[in-house]
Amino acid sequence: MKLKKIVQPQERDLFISNLHLSRSIRKGGGFREIPQSKLGEIHLTYGDLWALYDDTNQMIAGVVLHDLATLPASYNKPDFSHLPPEKVIEGSELWSLTPGAGLLLQQGVALLGLRNNIECFYAYVPVTPIDLRKFYLGFYPLSEVFLWPWVITDTNEKTFAQAMGLLGNKFKSFLSHLDDEKYIINDASTEILYSPREDSLAHVTKNNKEKEEIRKMLHHILQDRLHIDFSQISDEQDMQKYGIDSMIAIDLLDELEKATQTKLPLDLFYENQTINALSERIAVEKEKNRSRV
Repeated sequence: MKLKKIVQPQERDLFISNLHLSRSIRKGGGFREIPQSKLGEIHLTYGDLWALYDDTNQMIAGVVLHDLATLPASYNKPDFSHLPPEKVIEGSELWSLTPGAGLLLQQGVALLGLRNNIECFYAYVPVTPIDLRKFYLGFYPLSEVFLWPWVITDTNEKTFAQAMGLLGNKFKSFLSHLDDEKYIINDASTEILYSPREDSLAHVTKNNKEKEEIRKMLHHILQDRLHIDFSQISDEQDMQKYGIDSMIAIDLLDELEKATQTKLPLDLFYENQTINALSERIAVEKEKNRSRV
């Protein structure tokens, strides 16, 4: 597994596609930028894109990094004027398609900060429509909760955020809990290798492989049941475009439950309308089923 700085155009396109996918499949937590905002575009254009790849070389998480000498902070809170701007790093457009991958991404970024003598690493973390602060383990609040002016929910409601980060002694404390032997940073600081000894990495890799198996299974089901050629199947295509109505969906749900040996929700196809989204949801339901056993 590795964390790598994105340099190739095709990798950049996949990063952006996965970013949008991650936001769209979060049940009850979908959000997007307001039409007038160019903030995300600015981050993606002028920031450094970093992506986490699993052992099968699948991109499973990502983040955009920029120092405050390159771009200003995305919001006027907190006040970083007492710190050298080139030593303050903002993380934005963070996404993850695999449980646990986001935490590994944060750890890798923190190690990059150590390598480059960064004094503060922070991100603006959504509090609504879904509170993601619990996933920033070891981070602490750098501001109060505030109205996030650039983002709305999928139902056009206001969103709130909070700056969470690592600064000073808290940054050192976070780094002290990381086992340096589990990570190898190359000399150019453009790639971090993660040791396979890390237990959580095995979980992430297993989860991602499972999603890939489910994705392939869905391709075969579409081909066998609906006679759709593989070349015409897109993982981002709305399933209704393949002619799946409510009756077909019920039959497919039964077939998927038998194939995966997992009880699946009746709204599976309604809530998850692409192959990528379905693969993610079914993998989550399988994990829930295992935890109940």
